[in-house]
Amino acid sequence: MKSYEIVDKADALTIKVTAANMEELFASVAKAITHAMVGNDQITGERFEKQLKVNSVDEETLLVDFVGKLLELAYVENVAFTNVSVDKLDNHSLSASIEGCYVYGFGQELGELDLDGVAFRQNHEGFEATFTFGL
Repeated sequence: MKSYEIVDKADALTIKVTAANMEELFASVAKAITHAMVGNDQITGERFEKQLKVNSVDEETLLVDFVGKLLELAYVENVAFTNVSVDKLDNHSLSASIEGCYVYGFGQELGELDLDGVAFRQNHEGFEATFTFGL
């Protein structure tokens, strides 16, 4: 079962991610971003690894800041993410091992994250987050 859903409209792209716990939520966000941006024909096969650390004021802002760091990393390094392992996570900080592949380019470039289009909540099944990007 896919842990995310992508809704692509003419002027915006929305990613909705669900997970049983916060570690899975962060990993699924990276998979969803890669799926939204990169086609299989764009992957070079050359491997990429990086340690990523993010600090923030609370869990929701931490998630938003994580998405921003992922997008920056994707565009600066030209990488698609294949695996994210959360090494340390609390309400204010995250340390994660990022693995991926270099890409030739992006089929879909995500624009700026619409902060009004960000939603984060915990329910009886786990966690859910929604992000909307301009195109």
